[in-house]
Amino acid sequence: MNARTNIQIINGPGGKPAFVVIPHDEYIASHVEDRDLIPHDVISRTVDGASPVKAWREHLGLTQTERAHRLGVTQSAYCPTGK
Repeated sequence: MNARTNIQIINGPGGKPAFVVIPHDEYIASHVEDRDLIPHDVISRTVDGASPVKAWREHLGLTQTERAHRLGVTQSAYCPTGK
């Protein structure tokens, strides 16, 4: 059996485990895997009135023209109102 040796358990009152300490790299790696979460910036933009499509486009730093090009359409077809 391959037991982990790079963690530390800190016991609390009464000798019961209260905290587990793991290496920083492992902590970061475990949070990078949470790719199904919506970034705070996108949520904030939608709360402020942007459509989800616009919020994501702006979050990714894309113009309407760049997004339209990636979709293979003209900018006016992507957003006829130009907003």
